[in-house]
Amino acid sequence: MNIQAMAASKRSTGRPRSQASHEAIVQAAAELLDKKPYNEISIEAIAALAGVSKATIYRWWPNKVALVIEVLTEQALHMPQIPFDGHNLRNHLLACLKGGYKSLLRGRMTPVLLAVLAECRTDAAMLDLLYKSFFARLQAIGLRDLQKAVETGELGVDVRQDVLLDQLWGPLYYRALIAGKPVDEDYLQSLLANLSCLD
Repeated sequence: MNIQAMAASKRSTGRPRSQASHEAIVQAAAELLDKKPYNEISIEAIAALAGVSKATIYRWWPNKVALVIEVLTEQALHMPQIPFDGHNLRNHLLACLKGGYKSLLRGRMTPVLLAVLAECRTDAAMLDLLYKSFFARLQAIGLRDLQKAVETGELGVDVRQDVLLDQLWGPLYYRALIAGKPVDEDYLQSLLANLSCLD
């Protein structure tokens, strides 16, 4: 079923028109980002594929980068999550780092994320949106797991959990996105070994 038919189907089954259009726009943007580089995609092309007007898009998003941030967030939040029972925190974190590296930093989302980061560097409002909509929501998943580790005694109550996540993911983002160096098992094991709170 194409995007326009999907939107029409959702409207006919009682889903509000605005919500159906919103979903069609996000799907259209995601589909185009799978096929073309970020800088070759326009609001006009997204609107045409979604079967809506440009005004409809601008009703929800002020510009293309804001829309793409939502696409990235939707895709990231729908990636398979690794369940954590509160035990073997080191192994759990290793699995999460491997999965995140493969999906976010070496997958089809990577060039889009790089393009968005570059554009947000000159726009404080979009940088704030990227942090709150994308990075903070991913961080919330990690904080949930770390809190469970505290409850089971796997992690000390005095550990600053947000800083721990920065210590893990910061080097990974830097190595993959900025330095352009590979991330292998040895690197990830060394990253974890350097954190005394995980001993």
